[in-house]
Amino acid sequence: MNTAGLFISSGRKRCHHTFPLPSERNIHAVIRGVPATLLETEIKEELQLRGYSRLHIIRLKRGGGVPMPLVVVILPKIEKSQQLSNEHELLGLAIRVEVQKNSRLIGQSHRCQKYGHAQSYCTAPPKCLCF
Repeated sequence: MNTAGLFISSGRKRCHHTFPLPSERNIHAVIRGVPATLLETEIKEELQLRGYSRLHIIRLKRGGGVPMPLVVVILPKIEKSQQLSNEHELLGLAIRVEVQKNSRLIGQSHRCQKYGHAQSYCTAPPKCLCF
């Protein structure tokens, strides 16, 4: 449960957005070196045998839907989940586990200088930055 959400009264309808605390966030790890032919269920079963519980697995795909040799594993933030980065072998295959790197930056249009969209989709009038 997001503790920041507890402070908002449930009696009134208000627009709000909260962020989870760092201690409440899940661990997102990328496993490299997993062949595209290996199913997500097989990976999940192997990781559960090794003691990783409550995990969610996502296969990354290219633009045309072609599977890549990358799998994202989402685990709860517990001590056992921290040990996933020490794994070097999965189902007899050499793998490399890395922390997922997400860009948390919000895109900015170079046409209108507003945030949340790109120049190619911008329909606002251009804004000059000359002083």
